[in-house]
Amino acid sequence: MDDTSPFEPTVLGAMWKYKWVAILIVVATTGSAVTYALLSPLSYQAVSTLVIEDPRATSLFDIGNVQNPQRYVADQAAILSSVTVAERADKVDPTLGGPEPILDGLEVILDTTSNVIDVVFTADTPERAVASANAVTSAYAGIRTENASASFTAALDQLDNSIRDVEDQIDGLQNLIEAALGEDAPTDALGAQLSQSLARLVLLQDELPGATGTQLVEVRGEIDDVFRQLQTSLALANLQQQNPELTLLFEEQRQTVLRKADLLQRRDELSVESQLASNGIVVSSAATFADEVGVDLGRLGAFGLIFGALIAAGATYIIALQRRTFVDRSQPQMVLGVPILAEIPEFRSERIKGEVPVRSDPTSVAAESFRFIAAALDVEAEARQSDAKGNHLADPIAPLLRIFAVVSPSLGDGKTTVTANTALALARQGKRVLVIDGDFGHQKLSNLLTGGRPHEVGLTELVEDGLPFEYVAQRIPMGDRAELDLVGRGQAQVSAPDFFRSAGVKVFFEGIHDEYDIILVDTPPLLHVAYASQLVRYADRVLIVVGHGQNVAPTEELANRLAFLDTEIVGYAYNRAPLRAAKSGSEGSLRDVLGHSHSVTPSLSGENR
Repeated sequence: MDDTSPFEPTVLGAMWKYKWVAILIVVATTGSAVTYALLSPLSYQAVSTLVIEDPRATSLFDIGNVQNPQRYVADQAAILSSVTVAERADKVDPTLGGPEPILDGLEVILDTTSNVIDVVFTADTPERAVASANAVTSAYAGIRTENASASFTAALDQLDNSIRDVEDQIDGLQNLIEAALGEDAPTDALGAQLSQSLARLVLLQDELPGATGTQLVEVRGEIDDVFRQLQTSLALANLQQQNPELTLLFEEQRQTVLRKADLLQRRDELSVESQLASNGIVVSSAATFADEVGVDLGRLGAFGLIFGALIAAGATYIIALQRRTFVDRSQPQMVLGVPILAEIPEFRSERIKGEVPVRSDPTSVAAESFRFIAAALDVEAEARQSDAKGNHLADPIAPLLRIFAVVSPSLGDGKTTVTANTALALARQGKRVLVIDGDFGHQKLSNLLTGGRPHEVGLTELVEDGLPFEYVAQRIPMGDRAELDLVGRGQAQVSAPDFFRSAGVKVFFEGIHDEYDIILVDTPPLLHVAYASQLVRYADRVLIVVGHGQNVAPTEELANRLAFLDTEIVGYAYNRAPLRAAKSGSEGSLRDVLGHSHSVTPSLSGENR
């Protein structure tokens, strides 16, 4: 009963079903996009091009690790789009209006296969577009130059500090060596030689800061020669004085002097690099003109079309989801879980005049459909009451099924028309039939069966005033041996909800149960009128009327309501269905349904409401 998947709409199906809604949405969105394109003001676009390269990649000396070129270009593109560059550009040209307008009009485009970056600026005038693009490029170049200069300055300062520290170490070691030589003076000859070497070492050390290039290499060579002389002299002195401490001091002094030489060499290289320092911009092509650009009419129109189609798909799907309808006679069975008793065609398709074809057009397909319902109810009426599991009881003394309530979810489903025609078909089959018009607010059934002349007394007088049943039951002329009685509302003033809950009504239904072969009760719409549920509780079974094209949701709700009332469904009638060719072709076979030839007089109009 819960399987409603066949009624779930598809997107394409929903768009086709509600194609005019979809077309309206698509036309509206596309028209809005085109209108926007036509009314949008012109703008101008200028381009400044930069070719950049990591400065470390072209360094004369090894000054650090070189970054991946593509990563470097991507980083620089991010810097170009930063607030820092926008603020600097605003300082370069204060007429640009501030960092925010600059960032709004700026677009940085990089080529992933090269080191080219395009600085694109869009503005309302060509002059502003050119000025803004060039200001951003100039700001970026200035920031890069300043950063490079600051970096070299910091590095040189650090090297100067390191050199001063090394010089202090050398001076300290020199003092320690002189003190050691003073305590253990070697022979005069060796002492003089050591003194000369030390003096020469001091002179060479003083020459280091001023030496550059090949001069620095030569000074370092002489320092090595002096240290070798010192080592020789020291070795001879040690043979005489056995003082290994001097050897260690001389070696430490040599290493410190060489470290100073390395630092000086590094400083010299960095000084050269700082003079040749690059901001990373290999080529800078300033913007000289701006192209006129407008909204791409074709592209925006296509966007509006696609966007409108998406909105239309969603909107029509939601509509279709809310308006799931029955389009085939077998579909209600998936919701109700009971069989179809008859498919009733639209009366107009057979040109039936009026709403009672069983009486006016007995050989029509519609009349035959009502006879199908009558036959099904007749078979059901011969059965016994069911047990709790829905199985028919074999007990011969169990009460027969007599009372059938005809229900539908909403107004206009054709429930009353089905009740009237089914009652006539049952009576014509020789059954003793009673019809109760339980729709107190409408009483259409009474008017249909009596031609607009119902009894002035009815069920209300029977229950409230105690009138005998034979006074309130109205015999409907049928001819032959047919018996059809009608009990309408009557004229007594009652509240329908209170009336149908009263003990008198319950006693009436219990007393009338076995007086007829079949009793049909026409009820108000079950989902609209509350007292319809009380009427249904007096019935043994219910017959549901489902209209072709009817919304699925009310039928689902109806099934849930009947399950709550613990009322069993005998089946459903599929009303107002299109007349199928297979049925319309059986007209000849229907001519003898009344036991004699009967011609059908076509009418101009008619419908089953």
